Amino acid sequence: MTINYHNFWDFIGNENIIHYWQNCLRTRKFVHTYLFIGPEHLGKSFLVSKLVAAILCIQPNADGAPCGSCAPCQQLAKNIHPDYYQLLPDSEKDTISIERVRQWQKSIATKPFYNSYKIGFIEEVDKMSEEAANALLKTIEEPVGQTIIFITGIDENNILPTIKSRGQLFRWRRVNNQILFKHFAYDCNELSATRRDVVYCADGRPGRVIQLLADPRAQLRELNFVQTIIDLILATSAQKMTLLDNLSKIKDGTYQLENIIERTAIIARCLLGRKILGSSYYDSLIAGRDLEWPNLLSLINKLQNMKERKAYNQNQKLVLEDLFLMT
Repeated sequence: MTINYHNFWDFIGNENIIHYWQNCLRTRKFVHTYLFIGPEHLGKSFLVSKLVAAILCIQPNADGAPCGSCAPCQQLAKNIHPDYYQLLPDSEKDTISIERVRQWQKSIATKPFYNSYKIGFIEEVDKMSEEAANALLKTIEEPVGQTIIFITGIDENNILPTIKSRGQLFRWRRVNNQILFKHFAYDCNELSATRRDVVYCADGRPGRVIQLLADPRAQLRELNFVQTIIDLILATSAQKMTLLDNLSKIKDGTYQLENIIERTAIIARCLLGRKILGSSYYDSLIAGRDLEWPNLLSLINKLQNMKERKAYNQNQKLVLEDLFLMT
């Protein structure tokens, strides 16, 4: 676990959540379970890693930040702290099975090595099977001793209501682009065109901005993806087949069907705003082509319907053809 101790409270956006935890660490008063729910790349897991370090530190600073030098801090840095247990989705199946939940429960139920807290971290709980989620309830409802459990998730609708009701829920929001512009301009008076494009493509997610700025190839893929989606929205039927073929060739987990539907919805809403307000960031990508109200509204309605019925496990090619060719 890597922690920046010098800029411990350096976060972008969601200030209300950060302020809550600054006060919480000063008073050292905690509840048993916390849920952080919201889109990827907002800093949910990043904050959990910092909170774990701060809570387990035996010599915290006055502002609640960890010292970075005590034995627990050093053990966390080496990922060998005996009182901290993570539960992550299986890398191959992308789910959390009931077997892994039960194994994690046994670990979290033991007495702490230090005279302090035991902390569990469950990442992406919305990828947990219903059977596993029900098994998890016992630990949340009947925590052993001084146990704190952090849970993160993306889709609130995929989390059991009984899990949500047992903990303190924090809903994470996307960050306003103006805040991102200010942060990522660094010492420049204005953002470069590349940084501006990356901020827009990140959809209000600071972690995604950092990823794209650090990887020029990912940056190019993202910009090409946005251009392809806009071209699909504006193209003729004949042109759409070629564009769909290009989209299907992207072999990157970032562009799975669920993500494509979510990103297309964001782009479509931005284009709708352009139709109303007369301009948008995407003007240069539209290149003078006309936006048809009925087609744009029809696309937005279809996207909303797909999200509601969770069409993500269907054949990606067929779903995208239905989405764009019939609009």
